[in-house]
Amino acid sequence: MPPYHGRVVSRGFRLGVDFGTSNTVAALRWPDGRVRPLLFDGSPLLPSAVFVEPDGRISVGQPAVHAARSHPERFEPHPKRCIDDAAVLFGPASAGGVPSAVPVPELIAAVLGRVAEEAARTAGAPIPSAVVTYPAAWGTARRNILLAAGSAVFPEVSLVPEPVAAASHFVAVRGGAVPVGASLMVYDLGAGTLDVSVVRRTVGGFEVLATGGLADVGGLDIDAAMVAYLGTIYAGRDAAAWARLSQPADPEAQRLSRILWDDVRAGKEILSRSTSVLVHVPIVNDDVPFGRELLEELAEPILARTVEVASAVLRDAGVRAVDLVGLYLVGGASRIPLVTTLLHRGLGIPPVTVEQPQLVVAEGSLHVGEPDRGRPGPAPVPQSPKPSPSPASAPAPASGQTGQTGSARPDIRVWRRRLAISGGLVLAVGAAVVALPLLRDPPDGRSAGDEGDGTGTVARSIDTCLIGTWQETHSVLEGRGEGPAVRRTGPGVVYRFWPTGRVMLDYGDSTTWTGEESGRGYEVVVSGWIEGTATTENGTLTLRDVRASGRLIGRVDGEVVNDASLPETDGSLDYRCSGDSLAIWNSAQMVTAKRVSDDPDTDA
Repeated sequence: MPPYHGRVVSRGFRLGVDFGTSNTVAALRWPDGRVRPLLFDGSPLLPSAVFVEPDGRISVGQPAVHAARSHPERFEPHPKRCIDDAAVLFGPASAGGVPSAVPVPELIAAVLGRVAEEAARTAGAPIPSAVVTYPAAWGTARRNILLAAGSAVFPEVSLVPEPVAAASHFVAVRGGAVPVGASLMVYDLGAGTLDVSVVRRTVGGFEVLATGGLADVGGLDIDAAMVAYLGTIYAGRDAAAWARLSQPADPEAQRLSRILWDDVRAGKEILSRSTSVLVHVPIVNDDVPFGRELLEELAEPILARTVEVASAVLRDAGVRAVDLVGLYLVGGASRIPLVTTLLHRGLGIPPVTVEQPQLVVAEGSLHVGEPDRGRPGPAPVPQSPKPSPSPASAPAPASGQTGQTGSARPDIRVWRRRLAISGGLVLAVGAAVVALPLLRDPPDGRSAGDEGDGTGTVARSIDTCLIGTWQETHSVLEGRGEGPAVRRTGPGVVYRFWPTGRVMLDYGDSTTWTGEESGRGYEVVVSGWIEGTATTENGTLTLRDVRASGRLIGRVDGEVVNDASLPETDGSLDYRCSGDSLAIWNSAQMVTAKRVSDDPDTDA
């Protein structure tokens, strides 16, 4: 068993390193006790990737990723996954065409060495002592390899299980109260892997009761699902262009493919804070709108497996979910809001989150073994997601108590009331949005009709890209916390934009949006048309002087809860028009359409 240092005793600097599958994070403890993350090229995330030059030199991080574009045969993105191999082959070498074998401890030492260099630069002198974390499931052989790599870099190195470091952060930094004998679950979802552990507080720190994980689930898998979704759109439109992006065979295609994946990852991260984002697709030079609802639809099958692992770990630990003092989310991918929702629904307890979960393990490793200093502190306030867990999974409140988890099923009376507001639904540019006034007032209060000259020439304020006939291809409308999101099924809305600024939305005999939540079925059916005058300015599409003819019907479980005329509502949304692609969106709706014709009088 490698040495295990339970308490920081050095009066000088000390370093905590979370050596991850895709990224490595490090935190530096200063002599005055402050703990700060190290930055690598301005980011706290150092790619764990390595690149071996023909002369044997090893590049780490972004330089390795960059070099791999030209020589992928000399690149290993995940050296941690090679922990069971004696060596990794790189090459072929420049002379003789024979690959070179590099021992795995040497690759890991290169990553830790890059961390040591940055720490020394920050502190002004080499760091003598480091704590390196490892997955709780690792056995002695793996730990010894990690220890050997660390010992090649630092004069003094100790190893700490990742969930123990996270639990120490929960107590020392987050202020969580974990009495001796109490248990905490640590859910660590990184870029490439999932690790779930239950730890129990002891007099001397924490012990791991049970652990489990998935080696093929992480943020990268959600990125892949988003890219695959884009493939369903573009593979049929331009098979050659999409093949270059999805299977790049030349340096330029590899560069563009990297741009696509980087933009997808950035979009995913933005959707953790916002409800919509545009993802740029190179080569075809298009921007695709992604809403959080679409992201969650793609991610749910992946994340559902993580909830199953968490449930299994609880069983293995012999601990009931209701007896946990907390469910602590760490790892960068845990920021996805759906993670919180699914865990709350599946385990019946609200997870505890932090602003930068990717820093927890590295920072927590420097607090392992510290006393509570007389302050258990108040229990952290969990983040309660929506929807709350179903009655089947949530613990029932004791007799005479009021449950704290909120309603698990949407109230049909609420939905009926929402449908009744403003004529039932606000309809704008092909999007039926349930009971929310999503259309904003125009930014400057001008009438759209003031811009046209009535002669059939192009109005000064209508984007010429819009002129023509468009067929809706995708429409998702979020419930905004009072009901489910609904998705258009069947034929989509037809949009027509004339040069004069006239616009018409044709719903035909029946355009339907459907959704489901907590076992109840929701349906919105719209028929007829909406007509008005459109103007565009700085990416905003404004609709004024709206006239409508048709019906809107809302049903819950087949019961009609609203039947009204289409509302005549002015307003505006954001839009992006490029070539034959159109996207229209705001914080609660996402619509895409394809051009049918440049002539607005053409039948769709």
